[in-house]
This record gives sequence, C-alpha cells and structure tokens, in this order.
Amino acid sequence: TVRRFEVSMRQRDGAQDDPPAAALARYDSELPPCGWTRLGAGHWRKGTEELIIEAGRSGGLTSIRFHLLPCAAAPADAATHTPATAAP
Repeated sequence: TVRRFEVSMRQRDGAQDDPPAAALARYDSELPPCGWTRLGAGHWRKGTEELIIEAGRSGGLTSIRFHLLPCAAAPADAATHTPATAAP
C-alpha cells in the first residue's frame, strides 16, 4: 500500500509575522529529536518515509506545505559494482 499525505497551512490574518525561512529553521531543530534525518533543505527521511516541507509567502502571509510519502528506492551503490574488464 502506498501512502501519501499532504497538508497545507496558511498564516492567519493578523497573526504574528512568521517568515518562511524562520518556519523552516524551526523544523530544522524540531525534527531531528523525533528521529528524522535531514537530507537537504526541507527534505527529511525517517524509516521508510520521506517528508518534504515547502514554505512560501503570498499576499504577505506565510504558507507551509508538508508532503509525507514513501521513500524512493535507494540507488545502487556504485562502489560495490565491479565493471567488466576487456580481454587483453
């Protein structure tokens, strides 16, 4: 079974300003203690799941999108691959 979960949150009108970079930085500190490993900006992995977090701004309000999906298959390790050699 493939699971995929997507959520979008938008800052309320009149709420304290929370720029996208500050929101993403907060997740950089909150996710590792919960077992998530950072793969890159806004990209996390835990077990067999990946979490992608996107933040942006529209109309002066911050929005954050969370995408939780199964991990993509890991690429084959090139270091363990032995290329064929040509006969002399």
